[in-house]
Amino acid sequence: MLCGTTLKFFGAFHPQPDEQTDVVNHSLGELLRCIIGEKQGAWNLTLPLVEFAYNNVVNRSADKSPFEAVHGYSPCTPADLIPLPPDAHVSQPAFTFEQHIHDLHAEIRPKLALSNDSYKLSAFR
Repeated sequence: MLCGTTLKFFGAFHPQPDEQTDVVNHSLGELLRCIIGEKQGAWNLTLPLVEFAYNNVVNRSADKSPFEAVHGYSPCTPADLIPLPPDAHVSQPAFTFEQHIHDLHAEIRPKLALSNDSYKLSAFR
């Protein structure tokens, strides 16, 4: 026992989550049901997107998202990748970073294509 904490053991077939876990599980379940709809077999592909969405929503009590509470900043979202209008003023560090990401993607794209081709060849052998 550390710092006045006590361990509570529950049976393997009788888990007893706290209320906060119940609320999170209920919210994620509702969100999954809304997004998946008729495609019941695709929930495992959708789960990471639902988790990201849930963790990026600002909590009413904390006034921060769970992601920001853990990492100290808000994550980039697809909207952050939308090109700005030509007349928008961009800071030099932002432009340099954008160019770095563009160059990085240009470097990675052929490597991924080569890797995919390699997998295709080994699959047909």
